[in-house]
Amino acid sequence: MNNVIILLTACVNPDNMIFTALQDPLDRLNQYISALKYYLENTDLKIVLVENTNIDFSSMFNNEIEQGRLEFYTFQGNNYEKNKGKGYGEAMILKYALKYSRFLKKCDYLIKITGRLKLMNINQVIRQVKSYNGNDPMILCDCNRKITMSKSRVFVSPPDFYEKSFLKYAVNINDSNNYEFENALGDAIIDYVRNGFGKLLLFKFPLFIDGMSGTDGVKIPRGRYWVSCTKFLLFKLNVWARINKSYVNFTEK
Repeated sequence: MNNVIILLTACVNPDNMIFTALQDPLDRLNQYISALKYYLENTDLKIVLVENTNIDFSSMFNNEIEQGRLEFYTFQGNNYEKNKGKGYGEAMILKYALKYSRFLKKCDYLIKITGRLKLMNINQVIRQVKSYNGNDPMILCDCNRKITMSKSRVFVSPPDFYEKSFLKYAVNINDSNNYEFENALGDAIIDYVRNGFGKLLLFKFPLFIDGMSGTDGVKIPRGRYWVSCTKFLLFKLNVWARINKSYVNFTEK
């Protein structure tokens, strides 16, 4: 059975980051605290939280840290050019996490989740990841048909996905130039699969997310079963993931 870790990304003080409607640090802090408590109470996985504005609220979770259930890191990683947008900052959080986290160095897969959000069917995702027994490592995500982008609130990968593929695209993230985190993620998935490092799979079900979009401050709509099931069926039939005008079999053996 796969060793799975939850990785929560956090930015308490966006400091007027562009394309970020949710700016109030106190509101954001409360959302991070609430979400972290949710994952601690509703899963039995180890959790890594990395915050990038040097705001340390780890004292609220001393017991979980001392018991080896939680790793908490904070650093100053939000002092880059604001025109790059929050996606660049999140990518640097992932880079920091891979460098310093002991948990991530020992896991098979990490479930990356935007740290303010509660994935209400988190255990459904965990079961899909833990039950995977393919020969090749997998990327588990919700991407569009041509993989020009992949939704980034929740996705699953082995740790080496970041070092082998994602980080070389992440350095080019610039929301002002319409190359967002989701685009870098899509390009990295293609790179990872083409180079034979692993395969792409889709979630078999919608993701039920409780929270607000940081970009526009609007509540995230509930996932719809018919959409997810249709995409998954098309994927299994090799008519969803299309690269270089050819249908590529990324499906589970």
